Amino acid sequence: MTMPLKAKAVITLLAPSSTIQSKSFDFYTLSTFLQAFIHLQNPSTRLSNFTESEFVVMTTIHASPEIRESLVLLGARILIVPSIQPSKNTPARGSQFEFVYTKLNLWRLEGVYDQILFIDVDLFLLQDTIASDLFKILSETLDALSNNSSVATDSTRKNVLMGVKDCCVRPIELNVGLMLFEPSLLHFTEMYRVAMNPPFNRHFEQSLISEYFLQLNRNGSSGGIEWLNDVYNVQLAVSEMTNATRGFHYKFWSTQWYHSDEIFALWRNAMRGLRRLQLKIGSPLVVPVFPDTFKEWELIREGGRMFDSVALYSLFGGKKSQEFSRQQVARQLNQADYYVQQYNDGVGGAFLEISEKLLTKYDWVWLLAPGVYFSPDALVHKFLADIVSPKMGDSAITLFNDCNHEGNKFGSVLIGKAAKKMLKQFSKDMLLKHQGDSELWADMGLCIGI
Repeated sequence: MTMPLKAKAVITLLAPSSTIQSKSFDFYTLSTFLQAFIHLQNPSTRLSNFTESEFVVMTTIHASPEIRESLVLLGARILIVPSIQPSKNTPARGSQFEFVYTKLNLWRLEGVYDQILFIDVDLFLLQDTIASDLFKILSETLDALSNNSSVATDSTRKNVLMGVKDCCVRPIELNVGLMLFEPSLLHFTEMYRVAMNPPFNRHFEQSLISEYFLQLNRNGSSGGIEWLNDVYNVQLAVSEMTNATRGFHYKFWSTQWYHSDEIFALWRNAMRGLRRLQLKIGSPLVVPVFPDTFKEWELIREGGRMFDSVALYSLFGGKKSQEFSRQQVARQLNQADYYVQQYNDGVGGAFLEISEKLLTKYDWVWLLAPGVYFSPDALVHKFLADIVSPKMGDSAITLFNDCNHEGNKFGSVLIGKAAKKMLKQFSKDMLLKHQGDSELWADMGLCIGI
């Protein structure tokens, strides 16, 4: 059921490059999911059902069906708009900035929304919501302008753009990561026309929007840019969290930014809540595991396996203490699912079940030998980053020579999704030979002499 539009909208933009693959999942998509979670699901930051504002993701046809479905499951309204790429001043094809001018579509929403609060995907509200406060500030500012102007008109209100100064650009420029305004098709048309001509390519759409509205200030026109308090859009040098900080404009995933433990913890906790919810609702795309520290997150991220899904698999008849440690590590951070073999079919039966069922759902299945225990804080994706070289690709089958441990007859195996077909045939051949577990491992040249 489609919900009726509300008068005001909190909007973020996801404008993937034209080269993105159908199931690609980058940090900007991840951040868009988090924005939906923050505004729609997280109890301390979500918009109230009783307010006159709603959360919207403005995106283009380059956003895959999986991305869109994942956002809809979080409760977001999806608005598909045309990509804007001026014939001049065009960022490189495939660049994250390829379609930044698509942001101008916000002003085309006159008649759709009365007021808009735009928030970049990397501007996070991690402690409370600011929407109701900012919409109130905008209304009060526009009402005051109307009352003080001898020629106040509806268009006068639409000449106002509220935001925060960019921290690092001189001369003064608006940081377009947060903008508050009433949309105007007239302003869209004019900015689109100006975008076709230099020199508005210094910061792409930011320079264009800033110069356009600052010109209204210079001309003495009613309107122009009205500056908000910096606390709504704290940029770059976010080294300390204060009680006053409302919006963190901050690429938490990047090593180029300073990360205080306190601020990283806010982002980490929000991402963990999002991951739990996505797993619960069956989201096609799920954000990765987020460990306690940024250093651990960096290791997982750099390992190239953070988006991989993992299942742990135990053979029939394991010890209770062993099963408990495996369940515990799987549940930790919701980093893996856990399966136990239901029938005593040995390694051959396990391989067949893994190839026919589990590898259709997971990127990796880790078949664990008896006697393997996990420490409570074990990070499965860190292990993947350590053991699975990017050169090995997704087809790797890693055999562990741990079958001498506690008298095991076989070792652990880490199996990648692309090995599915090969493993299925191998397990059928092995079952036909009626090989036992120890004979199988001996044939592989492992654990010989048991």
